[in-house]
Amino acid sequence: MVSFFQDWWPDFPDIPLAFRSRVECQFQRTRAHSAVAICVSDGMRRQLGEPENALVLHDAPSLTGCGEMTRGFKLPLRIAYFGNLSEYGPLVERALRALEGSERVRLEAFGASPRWTRGAEDEFRSSGLYHGFIAPNELAESLQTFQAALVVMSFAPPHRRRMTTSFPSKLIDATQLGLPIVVWGPEYCTAVKWARKGDRALCVIDPNPLALRETLEELAASLSELRRLAKSASDAAAADFSYARIQLQFIDALRRAKAHAEGKS
Repeated sequence: MVSFFQDWWPDFPDIPLAFRSRVECQFQRTRAHSAVAICVSDGMRRQLGEPENALVLHDAPSLTGCGEMTRGFKLPLRIAYFGNLSEYGPLVERALRALEGSERVRLEAFGASPRWTRGAEDEFRSSGLYHGFIAPNELAESLQTFQAALVVMSFAPPHRRRMTTSFPSKLIDATQLGLPIVVWGPEYCTAVKWARKGDRALCVIDPNPLALRETLEELAASLSELRRLAKSASDAAAADFSYARIQLQFIDALRRAKAHAEGKS
């Protein structure tokens, strides 16, 4: 059996607190019974106890074959958030509010069913800041006019273990487009830890949305930093998040599982 540990499911809000320890035991039992336990991050592998059967393998990008884009940087800098607007909806709304009136930065959001305050969805849609859900095969084209991507991870203490184990797939997709990446999340989250290795993305670890605004406006004023971050994203797409590389690693995991099964028979 090959198991994919993509998120720390026992800590999901849908799981009642009284049942989480039982679900976690089942989670660990699944790992123990697997020939290969594919972990979406180093943090996931550590949380599972660094078992010998663990293999760290990121999600394959859903945006591929986009080619290299020539991106002009001009004011206001258009930054896209695309992804989960349920769990991260309140943070994204705070960011949109904080950037209202900025002459240097324009943040726009894509995603389904935003968990925002009453009236916010209509307000942001009418002002062109919210575009709703767009299918992956159309998203790459829609993002061609943007100059950077915002990746958000939760600061909420109850979400800490999930933020240290899951890895945002939209960060992977943003690299495929060569978009400079800004991560807004706590120091311990996987996206920030990835960014710190080689200074591959700009990190904002302050939960105050005004700190995010200040950082984004500074970024908008630095053409050299935008170009550096764009190159870092493209380099990551060709290395860590290469579709071909991830596919080969997955095939290798299947071979390991097959060899394990044959060895037991």
